[in-house]
Amino acid sequence: MSINAHHDPFEAICRSPFGAVPCGGKVSLRLFVTGAEPRLVTLRVWDGQERLLQPAAFEPDRGRGRAYRFELTAPDKPGLLWYSFRIETDSGRLYVGASNGTLRCGCVATYELPVDFRITVYKEDFDTPDWFKGCITYQIFPDRFRRGEHPGLEEALAYHRGKGRTIVEKAWEEPVDYLPREGKRYYEPNDFYMGNFRGIVDSIPYLKSLNVGAVYLNPVFESPYNHRYSISDYMKIDPLLGTEADFALMCSELKKNGVRVILDGVFSHTGSDSVYFDRLGTYGGGAWADESSPCRGWYDFSPKYKCGYRSWWGFETLPEVNELTPSYMEFIARVL
Repeated sequence: MSINAHHDPFEAICRSPFGAVPCGGKVSLRLFVTGAEPRLVTLRVWDGQERLLQPAAFEPDRGRGRAYRFELTAPDKPGLLWYSFRIETDSGRLYVGASNGTLRCGCVATYELPVDFRITVYKEDFDTPDWFKGCITYQIFPDRFRRGEHPGLEEALAYHRGKGRTIVEKAWEEPVDYLPREGKRYYEPNDFYMGNFRGIVDSIPYLKSLNVGAVYLNPVFESPYNHRYSISDYMKIDPLLGTEADFALMCSELKKNGVRVILDGVFSHTGSDSVYFDRLGTYGGGAWADESSPCRGWYDFSPKYKCGYRSWWGFETLPEVNELTPSYMEFIARVL
């Protein structure tokens, strides 16, 4: 008989309280199991080190299956707390975690290691800056927001294509791509609408009409993809967005109009096509092929990972970094 399992962190009966918890806070978790009876159910918790917890209680069937309840205490320090469930059966170990790259799960236990569920742990006395209280923040995805003047666009396109990258130029009114192109297994986000910094400057009257006090920009660093979370070089503005002078102009014009700028730094992972990892050999000397690279210790290389290294939610183009590696911390401190 097969085993089905269910845990949805958006349901109060599965996780209480919902959302973030303070340091030292208590969280009650339930896993519902139907079908064959497990030999053992444990909760795997990760907050820098692994913990395996036994159920605090086994509850009778409530019409949803046998309920295994766990009582979890959040760490004393703020950060992220990760968890998933392990089910020991006569035929092996099963896992229950977030499926399909989301924070919600299906109702099937699998033999594959899952994406963990996440809990944000915060300091109860944490206070936000006064200017941010009541501030309207407008998120901008730069490539899709607005086109402005860009005299150096052809040179920017030539720069990326000179590195062997496919850049698909889209007319502003064309529909967004989301399916793999012919001959490709996956969709590649290399279709660009060419929104840029000057377009944001041109939109300042619109932002002011909404009483916007801050804009939050998705990444603006060099990247082969339109979302720019696959960062190639933290030290370079993506030329498709404009020059450093254009970036400085945007920031100064927004400041003049009482609008602050918040940048998405993306320091949990880099791009695989980057000066740091360099899986495609675009730059030379990256961690992928060069074991003596100064960036080698930033990443986890192991055959236990499908692509040979730990990556963000399994996306091979986004190798995760070990944020607490001293050389990485020193590098990011210089960037900031």
